[in-house]
Amino acid sequence: MDFAQFDKTKFCGNMWAVHNGENKFVVTANFPERLFGLLPEKPSDDFDDEFMIEWVRCENVSEVFYTGGNNVANIKTSQEQPEDQQ
Repeated sequence: MDFAQFDKTKFCGNMWAVHNGENKFVVTANFPERLFGLLPEKPSDDFDDEFMIEWVRCENVSEVFYTGGNNVANIKTSQEQPEDQQ
C-alpha cells in the first residue's frame, strides 16, 4: 500500500490487513507516520496489552479488508493493479 492509498483508506472497526501473507487485525493506526497497529487476531473487549501491537509501515501491507455481518470489502494495493493505473 502506498502513501496515497493509506491516506484514502477509511479506517473503521473490524478492519484487517494482509501483512507477510497473513491476515492481521488492525487495532490502531499512526496517521502521521502511516503505520498500521496490528494484532494476530481480533482482541477481546477487555484488551489492554499495547505491547502486543506490531507496528507496520503501510508499504508492507498488501491489502486491507473489512468484515462485519455478511459483508466483506477488499482494498487491494497498487501491486495488484495494472501498471497504467498505478
